[in-house]
Amino acid sequence: MDHKLPFTNLMTGYFWGKLSVLTSILIIIMRLRRIRGIQLLSDIPDDVYRQHIISYFKIDDLGKFDLSLTNHEYRNEMLEKMRGAIIAGEKNSTVSLSMFTWLGIRRIYMLHMKFTGVWNYAVCNNYWNDNYIDQCRYLTYYYGKEVSGDTILAMLESCPRVTYLRLKWCLELTDTRLITISEYCHELQAVEFYDCRGITNSRLFLMLQYNTQLHSLYLSECSQLTDTGILSIASFCTRLKSLTLSLCENVSATCLRSLAMNFTRLESLDLSFCEDVTDGLIAYILQHCSTLTVLNMTRCEQVTSDTVFLLSQLCTQLQVLNVSDCFDISDECITVLSQRCHNLISLGVGNSEMVTNISVQALAMNCSRLKVLDLTSCIDVNNAGILFLIEYCPEIQQLNLDGCELISDKCIIPFSKRCEKIRSLDLKDTDITDQSVISILRNCKQLKYLCLKDCVKVTKLFRGRFENDSGLLILRRLVKTIYRYARL
Repeated sequence: MDHKLPFTNLMTGYFWGKLSVLTSILIIIMRLRRIRGIQLLSDIPDDVYRQHIISYFKIDDLGKFDLSLTNHEYRNEMLEKMRGAIIAGEKNSTVSLSMFTWLGIRRIYMLHMKFTGVWNYAVCNNYWNDNYIDQCRYLTYYYGKEVSGDTILAMLESCPRVTYLRLKWCLELTDTRLITISEYCHELQAVEFYDCRGITNSRLFLMLQYNTQLHSLYLSECSQLTDTGILSIASFCTRLKSLTLSLCENVSATCLRSLAMNFTRLESLDLSFCEDVTDGLIAYILQHCSTLTVLNMTRCEQVTSDTVFLLSQLCTQLQVLNVSDCFDISDECITVLSQRCHNLISLGVGNSEMVTNISVQALAMNCSRLKVLDLTSCIDVNNAGILFLIEYCPEIQQLNLDGCELISDKCIIPFSKRCEKIRSLDLKDTDITDQSVISILRNCKQLKYLCLKDCVKVTKLFRGRFENDSGLLILRRLVKTIYRYARL
């Protein structure tokens, strides 16, 4: 079955694709039990129904939709119309075993799926025997967290189309299992190993030998990897565009120089927490990899402002740069960077004590596309700098002001009213009061993360870290209740 199913009415497809609240509307219709509404849905062609309605549902929405049809005379007909639908699935939320079974029974296929430690071979064996795993045939994104080696193999055996493989804290990766994974997933384009201590030089070699078409390779906290294993990347993955070697403590500067010579088309490089990274090494890499648009050098303590100056000369298309905890980053280099790299959308300069309002103003004036800014512990940044940011970068989505003690209501209240698209805001240890909290909750409707720890002028009840819709909803209700009685 092809995911792009044909449909007969282009205007109908366009119409359904534009409805952002479609899920809620359908659920309301089902709950109202209106025969006219049911007949309308029944009249929609099956291919349009599957591709332009069900495909927009999240997994939880499908469960609610089924619940709304309980004891309804058209339930079987509506559920049957779902059969064969392909939904996006979940990249970051684990699918429960019961929901997995429900999808399998109805042959609803997923493109993305996350599995955690609860998915072990003993528990899941019955599900595979019953062929519920069939809905993974179109899976392209597989995320396994703390999953056993046998479970990984059993799942991937039925996922021939996986192109993105992400494994976190999976310790049972042997030579045989990695070879088997490579044989099952012969279309892999991106592989991510996070703190998988079973990844050794020989096992990485075997993995890469079967996956020469990789475009992205992420290796973080793989403590057993040395230069020998890392150099094998250059031997097999000639098309690589993105490489992460974060916290790979046994990788030397000599090895990184060799990689740079082979990956002249590299677009993204992450060397965060690599102790051997220096200005000289980065200069050598940039001479061979001038097409870099993403560079992460977090906690590379030997990197100085000289590297930022060189970046502004050689990588004018730079979009993402992180030099947090590099300590020797100054206003002068950030100003030059902003003047030459106008496409910058993300910058991290956390714990750079020499960064002041001058840097913030230069970024605001020259980088209007800026979406992410990390100013953690930039103690000289104050209200004036943030007010400048508000004026020129109202589209900013993530701002970290942790430890900026000079930040107060004077800038945060206007910020909340102007930058309504903010999704993540860290105000830990700032000088704000309850008035800022109220303004943020009233105006920033897209907010997903808010940190108010150590804000001594904020009501103690509100101090904390609030994540996702549920945490922020509780905070909003709490503030609304308290201040309604306070007549604020």
